[in-house]
Amino acid sequence: MYSIVVIIHVSVALIGFGQTFLFPFLLQFPRSEEGARTVLGLLGGMGTLAKCSDFILLGSGMCMVILGYPFEPWIIASLLLFFIMRFSSAVLSRKAALSLWEMLNQESGPYFMEEYRKRMALFIPKVWFTQAINTAIILLMILKP
Repeated sequence: MYSIVVIIHVSVALIGFGQTFLFPFLLQFPRSEEGARTVLGLLGGMGTLAKCSDFILLGSGMCMVILGYPFEPWIIASLLLFFIMRFSSAVLSRKAALSLWEMLNQESGPYFMEEYRKRMALFIPKVWFTQAINTAIILLMILKP
């Protein structure tokens, strides 16, 4: 049973790598309204995927401890970082993300890209903060004692 939980934990973590490292770049990529609308659609899907994968990782990590992995200080550090990352994503980034999603229904035409860039400028620093925490968690998992 422990081996299955480890496989699930590592697989979900590997799937999350793509979003962790490509997400901020993808958001700055669009050069047209159509491209921006596509990216905003992906933003919603990727956000849902991230939430699900975060909770699968949390659950599988807890299962590994319950099934016999020794409880060590780095686990507490990773849990602290996890909750800071979820807070950052759910609270700090939420308003800026909602502002971007609202654009799909409210904005169109010649000013769409100008408004997209303006709203994205508010969102990107929050995304980078969350991604920095994600990177710290990943490094902690790789470099743990």
